[in-house]
Amino acid sequence: MSGAYDLFQTSENLEASGVWINYGSFAIKIAAAGFGNTEFTKLRTELLKPFRHQIQSGGMSEEDMKGVEQELYATTVLLDWQEFEDKNGEEMECTIGNKIKVFLELPRFYADILRMASDLTKFREEDEAQDAKNSQSV
Repeated sequence: MSGAYDLFQTSENLEASGVWINYGSFAIKIAAAGFGNTEFTKLRTELLKPFRHQIQSGGMSEEDMKGVEQELYATTVLLDWQEFEDKNGEEMECTIGNKIKVFLELPRFYADILRMASDLTKFREEDEAQDAKNSQSV
């Protein structure tokens, strides 16, 4: 039986610097959503400032919240990609605009990033050596 530290301890370095996820024909590098990724928390606070009154009154629209979340993840979680092509087979540059475009066009891909960025098993210290090995093969 594993103890709490075996189950929940992660590498703050990996949470901030990110890990490569290989999808076969392309790869992405993601950081954690929060925790050791302090840029996530800072940017979330900054992006939500204009909506402070709507949030307090329960009036922030779902569309505004989704836009904030997508910008937040495009900027601080999805850090990089390799061999990533658009629907026409053209390689896409890894820009914030392109990431948001992909989030909108491929909502299941976006949902997978949300899931992985919260998956603590992706950011464990023993995976740091494996991540270094994977990034060389990507």
